[in-house]
Order: sequence, then C-alpha cells, then structure tokens
Amino acid sequence: RLCAAAALALVVAATLVGAAGTADAAPAKRVTNADIAPVCPAVTATNFCTELHGAGAATVVDDKRANAGRGYLRLTTLAAPDHATVFAERFAGMRLADITDLAFETFVEQASAGGGQAAPSINIPIVPNKVGVASTFTTLVWEPTYTGGAITPNTWQHWTPSTAAGGWWATGTITATGTNNIYGFPTYTATFAQVKAALPQATVYAVGVNQGSGVTGLVAGVDQFKVNDTTYDFDNPLPTADLGVQIKAPA
Repeated sequence: RLCAAAALALVVAATLVGAAGTADAAPAKRVTNADIAPVCPAVTATNFCTELHGAGAATVVDDKRANAGRGYLRLTTLAAPDHATVFAERFAGMRLADITDLAFETFVEQASAGGGQAAPSINIPIVPNKVGVASTFTTLVWEPTYTGGAITPNTWQHWTPSTAAGGWWATGTITATGTNNIYGFPTYTATFAQVKAALPQATVYAVGVNQGSGVTGLVAGVDQFKVNDTTYDFDNPLPTADLGVQIKAPA
C-alpha cells in the first residue's frame, strides 16, 4: 500500500480536484510506459507514479491480446513479497464522497497459486477524518474475488467497484468477513456506498490499480481504468520512422 509519508507528499503537492461530472463521456486518455515510470511519492507532470516492492513490476506493453488499442498495463507479482501499484495522482485532495464512478478491465495472463482467483484490485489511500477514530491513514481496497464473481484466465473482464455488490475492505483494520471495522463498514462485503456513508469526510491521496502482496505467480493486465468521467487507456505510442525520404519532381 502507499505508505503514510509517501501519501502525504502526494496530497501536499497536488492541486485539489473538484467533483467531476459524468454526463458526457470524454475520450480515453492514453497512458504510456513512460508516463508510469516516475516512482511515488514524487508528483510528476504525467500525473502518474508507480510503487513497487520486492520484484514486483508494472509495465505498459504492446500485446495482440489487448482489448482496446494496441496494449495494456501488465502487473507482475511472481513471489509472495512482490507488490506493484500504479497511482493516478490527479485525484489527490478529492473528497472520497465525490468519487461516483469506478471501473476497470482485467486480463489474467498467468493465474496465481492457490486457486487462481486473484486479479488486480483498486487501491484508494485516504485520510479517514472519522470522528472518534484515531486512525489518520488507511487504504481502501476493492478486490473482484470478494464479490462472488469468478476470475476467468485469458479473458478480459469488466469490473465496476463503485456499484459492485461488496468487495471493499480497509488495511490495518481487518475484521471477520461481514463484520464492521473501526470505520463502520463490513470487511470484504461492503459496497462503495457503504464505505462512503461510513467515511463522509474522508479525503483521497490517489486512486490506483494494484496487485499483491500474497498473490504469488500472478501476471495480469489492466486497461480502461475509469475514475468519474476520466478513462485511462494504457497504450504506448506507435513507433516512428528513423529515416525520412523526400522526392521532388521538376516542374
């Protein structure tokens, strides 16, 4: 997860983002491998940064199996300590309550060990601002496996964490499945509406796509990552020629 110090740096440096409407669907914004290269928590001109642990890797790849465009974001966590998260920094400072639409697509290239029902997740590190709760930091996590839907390898699957029936939990406050944590929403079974109702004053550090730890052997793709009215298409630019030839004929 994004550590507290790193997350604080994002919020201090980022501009407050107001609530975004969803009335008109804007064209997808392309995110390339160069865009995700900056290491968190440095705020960059690309508005993206990547946090890696162990031998975790995050790369925008060209692959014919892409569902949109020529490629997608590949997350790799082959060993238990591996972790890879790509954060969209532009949402830093936003109220959690103003996030209304979350969606993304996943493609499991190589299933994880132990059942193979792991897939990339959504991570939202926040300041809870919860009255009566001393905690000043947690990461909200949404995982497809906790919604009852099956993970199908080698197939693009579309997920909508903002409307899914469950799947949300918070780091540092794990309780038994379906029982409330210190923030007031049930672990693993909470909907996004329940999370926001329990944390009406929470502010966001960033919104990211994440893989690991504990999903040994997983190699998976992510694309069409949507937050409110902004959709990100992970795709590298077309190659350009190294040599140009110009021919002119006489009049």
